[in-house]
Amino acid sequence: MVSVVKGLWRILTPHDRLAAAAVLVIVLGMAAVEVLGIGAVYWFLTVLADPAALEESAVLRALHNASGIASTDAFLFLAGTVVLGLFLFRNAYALFGLWARERFAHGRHYALTQRLLAAYLGKPYDYFLGEHTAALSKNLLLEVQNLTLGILLPTIVVLSEGLVAAAVVAFLLANSPGITLILVAVLGGLSAALFTLVRHRLRGLGEERIAADETRYRLAGEAFGGIKDLLVLTREGLFLDRFERVGRRYARLQVAYQVLRNVPHYTMESFAVGGLLVIVLTAHAGGGDIGDVVGLAGLYAAASYRLMPCLRNILGELGCIRHHVPVLERLSADLDGGVRRATGHRPVGPSLPFEREILLRGVGFRYPGRRGRVIEGIDLAIVRNRAIALVGPTGSGKTTLADILLGLLSPSEGAVLVDGVPLTPANARAWRAQVGYVPQGVFLADDTVTRNIAFGLPDDEIDAAAVRAAARLAHIDGFIEGELAEGYDTVIGERGVRLSGGQRQRLGIARALYHRPRLLVLDEATSALDGRTEGVISAAIRELGEEVTLVVIAHRLSTVQDCDEIHVMDRGRVVASGTYDRLMASSPLFREMARAAP
Repeated sequence: MVSVVKGLWRILTPHDRLAAAAVLVIVLGMAAVEVLGIGAVYWFLTVLADPAALEESAVLRALHNASGIASTDAFLFLAGTVVLGLFLFRNAYALFGLWARERFAHGRHYALTQRLLAAYLGKPYDYFLGEHTAALSKNLLLEVQNLTLGILLPTIVVLSEGLVAAAVVAFLLANSPGITLILVAVLGGLSAALFTLVRHRLRGLGEERIAADETRYRLAGEAFGGIKDLLVLTREGLFLDRFERVGRRYARLQVAYQVLRNVPHYTMESFAVGGLLVIVLTAHAGGGDIGDVVGLAGLYAAASYRLMPCLRNILGELGCIRHHVPVLERLSADLDGGVRRATGHRPVGPSLPFEREILLRGVGFRYPGRRGRVIEGIDLAIVRNRAIALVGPTGSGKTTLADILLGLLSPSEGAVLVDGVPLTPANARAWRAQVGYVPQGVFLADDTVTRNIAFGLPDDEIDAAAVRAAARLAHIDGFIEGELAEGYDTVIGERGVRLSGGQRQRLGIARALYHRPRLLVLDEATSALDGRTEGVISAAIRELGEEVTLVVIAHRLSTVQDCDEIHVMDRGRVVASGTYDRLMASSPLFREMARAAP
């Protein structure tokens, strides 16, 4: 438990820690109110069973004298009213304490989710090459909730209920130390033994639950992401079978967890009730005064009324914490114990103007976990407002080189210089603010045309004129204004399912042009299109060459015929460079690609 508290303390911000301290202060007040209520019940039952106790007990005598009421019956009526009032106040305060606990826990849920998303978005691009997006989504949407509701809130409950239980036990020790010590030793020892028996299995179930959840998220993502292929290939049944198997396993894990978590407190309840009966019967068999017996029974009954829920909550929440410890360990590394703030859409870091040229000097790159280099020894010059092309067979390193130009990957060796200034992780974000990118498969959100072109910007920052200008440059303004019922306000569906391939690509080009980039990288942007649609987009690209610097990656050589310079790549190296006509005359690989082109 100590390690869990330390782990939570490490990932909480200073503000969160202050809020946690405030909650604990409220809990301390709750402990005092509980003890006061139990004491009031005990004294009330004592006087009710034996009115002579008013004179025998110094505390009761002082309260009786302070009330100014001579009649015992009238004093009892007043005492009963006070006890009722105390319990009403106790319940109101308990609700206030519950509100404070829940507000703290759910507030941290929101904050931790924001921090985790900011931490993920702050990762370098190559981090995502080794992570499954389903696992990241699960961490963000499910595991942060499990961290909050499975560890943070239960820890608060254990601490608060522990303080209340300690206060109640202290009161019992003051009134009946012998019996209380025996009960604490028996019940405490039994609780520790029971929890020790189940704690390792609870943690194991937690680790298995995480693995099962990752599989469920991944299968669901694959099923919906590949729904078209799934339906055409009639493989729905196979996915359903796989999802059913992991779902059944997940259900078994949850059942085992809930049963194991509740074993200790059900066992404790049985012993506590039995212990109360033993106390009363032993006191009565020993010839004790009936008033003392009733008072003692009332004291332990009132204490049990509050202690048993405490023990039940403590044992249950300890089981919950143990089950979710793997979540804390997994997310702690991602949260990194610090506060990461999202930087928004504005460029950060030193500016990197692009006025003359981009130079690549001896650039090489190797992906983590792979032996050989993907690219090596790349020396290129990209002059401002010119169009260059990268062509070559699949796997020749074209896309990796494009990612380096975009500042998404840092070279393993060599350097990229923009007007003589090295492109580094420190200035990469500022550089990307000047770059546009159009991939082969453009991502489109289930939103309006306007919001897809001005992707990620809040509505109050979207420039409608710039949206229309970008659409005109991408040759899609006629389709938007002439064929879509609501024009730029038309919702295009998830991933643009209501648009054709060419329309999606042109929207992608419009998005890339919205910010008026100085460098535009088109990575196989036309490879999946028919010849006519490719011709329209190629014409748009040729027009753009007069306004932006173009880097075009393509398999179809017709797309790059008008580029100022074409670089042929093979096995990670540039093996030939020149214009289209020059390469047709001098490069066997280029001629082979031209003959193979449709």
